[in-house]
Amino acid sequence: MENEVLNLMGRCGMYCGACDIYRAYRDDGKKLLNLAKSLGCAPGVLRCEGCQADTPARWGSDCAIIACQEKRGLTYCYQCEEYAADSCEDFAKIHDDYAAVGMDLRHNLAMIQAGRAEEWLVDQDRRWRCAACEQPIDCWEQRCHWCGASLAR
Repeated sequence: MENEVLNLMGRCGMYCGACDIYRAYRDDGKKLLNLAKSLGCAPGVLRCEGCQADTPARWGSDCAIIACQEKRGLTYCYQCEEYAADSCEDFAKIHDDYAAVGMDLRHNLAMIQAGRAEEWLVDQDRRWRCAACEQPIDCWEQRCHWCGASLAR
């Protein structure tokens, strides 16, 4: 599997291919402008190649999860004792946020931990596409930014 695809394995279990920042950077100038406005930053700042990409073009360079992992010498949340004990407040918050839009970070991390990352990436790519036009979507969208179809969760 290409490195570009492997970069989409979020260190917290998120599928970066469904991230609003990744999608806006990749897909659509209008979406990028709207997202930058809502976040109060310049559109040029919204660049990301995925959590595994070790480049300056990684939105999460100030991510609390990544900072915690780097401090502990970890790559994924599942490697942490706090994750295993279900006592990490930072992980619990993002888990709940993503669960609300249909992304199960614990399941995703279990797939990665079990050595099934490539299978998981293929499944996630299929999961986060518009049923009407089959274009990639971000997990927060209510309507496809490509064709306008409603995205039922």
